[in-house]
Amino acid sequence: MDLAAQILQLSVKMRLLKARHGAGSSVSELKDRDVLILELLSERGSMSVTELCKSFRGIGQSTLSADVKRLRIEKGLVEKTLGREDERVRVISLTESGREKVNELGTQRRKTYAALMKGIGDDPDELEVLETIVERATREIEQELAALECGSE
Repeated sequence: MDLAAQILQLSVKMRLLKARHGAGSSVSELKDRDVLILELLSERGSMSVTELCKSFRGIGQSTLSADVKRLRIEKGLVEKTLGREDERVRVISLTESGREKVNELGTQRRKTYAALMKGIGDDPDELEVLETIVERATREIEQELAALECGSE
């Protein structure tokens, strides 16, 4: 089996493991895009929907606005406030419940990735090579993400 097929197979198995670890938890009620929105707000801090939209390829601002509205009204995980520099702009940020949810997501993710880390092992030489490969792949993905703009639906 070639490397691309092995990575795809590993990805599918990791998603299955993630689903099993999340089954029955309040995290399982979140859509993938909900999780990404929460994680971006946690990582980058408050941002407008327009700024948030730049992180999603092919997702229109109206779709992200609806996601944010659901996360705000139905879930209570984000809040909207007036922008400090421009009061016409509404800024999205995590609520205390949203921060707790991000922590819960992190706990679930650590459980999911524990099996992967065990499989990787702890040989220093192998880890050094793997770290180099992951860093290079991460840079490539970041460059591709930076090249993408928020598209229309």
